[in-house]
Amino acid sequence: MGTTSHIDAVMSVMRRSVWDEIQKVIDTLDDCLLDISSGSEQESEELED
Repeated sequence: MGTTSHIDAVMSVMRRSVWDEIQKVIDTLDDCLLDISSGSEQESEELED
């Protein structure tokens, strides 16, 4: 086993990695939501024509 400091450092890196991945997922979902909403606007404009 490692020292307490080493374990804390490894856990810190792991938490940072998890947060980075969560942020990527949030960014991807935001992009998808924008695509969906802009697609809905285009469809409603086409229906009005």
